Amino acid sequence: MNTNWLSFIFLLFLTTVLSQNEGNTTIDNNSVIVPETRIRNGDNINISQANYYVVVLCGGRGGGTLVRRNKVITAAHCVDETCTRNKVRVVVGLNALSNLPNGKTYRAKSIRIHPMYKKPAQGVSPYDIAVITLSEKVALNNRVGLINYAFNVPPIGAYLTVVGYGNINLDGVKPERLQRTRLRIIERPGTQIITEVQSSSVLKGDSGGPAIYNNRLAGVVSGYTSRNGIVETNIFVAVGKKAILTFIRRNIP
Repeated sequence: MNTNWLSFIFLLFLTTVLSQNEGNTTIDNNSVIVPETRIRNGDNINISQANYYVVVLCGGRGGGTLVRRNKVITAAHCVDETCTRNKVRVVVGLNALSNLPNGKTYRAKSIRIHPMYKKPAQGVSPYDIAVITLSEKVALNNRVGLINYAFNVPPIGAYLTVVGYGNINLDGVKPERLQRTRLRIIERPGTQIITEVQSSSVLKGDSGGPAIYNNRLAGVVSGYTSRNGIVETNIFVAVGKKAILTFIRRNIP
């Protein structure tokens, strides 16, 4: 990878990295791979339409999925390094980003990161997944709900439904309302799912958020690739892959 590209790489949650071939998408020297990023060209939705979505805070802002009343699945890079359980906050039922300071917030009891995860010097880790156990069970209502995780990987050609509060363009503009879009799967390398980018894409702030297929959590937003400032593909950790599913089941019975 040409090091001149370093200044053009943005991390979806906090930091910046380049691509590596570790079961990840293969890219050429004109492309960069970026961990995590509003959903660009998404649709405004009410939180009741995706009430399993949560905001994960720890120095930066990412997303997560409520799969049990006290269990959240997110990306490992959203809660690694200095993000101890005392620093992590999970906000549920958020219907507008401007309401974040007043949102119903829960503390973390524990954070479990996939044992194979290592923050890469370049690219995104194929094991970019973590489970947050909350200090108490959340109260369920029309704005706060659960969704189960998938046991299989969706086929190539299938569409994932992705939601998030990430940036809505590469200039860093943030949305007010929760965003939703549909992305088509084009590859399934290793423990990852790759979707094409046409008019819509995940962007900075969407990391850790859910990708839904057949009403189950099938993927977790991990990163994206871009070329000459144009986002080309989105990268998700495949929840149904054996190495990922085994970790999840160990921490979420």
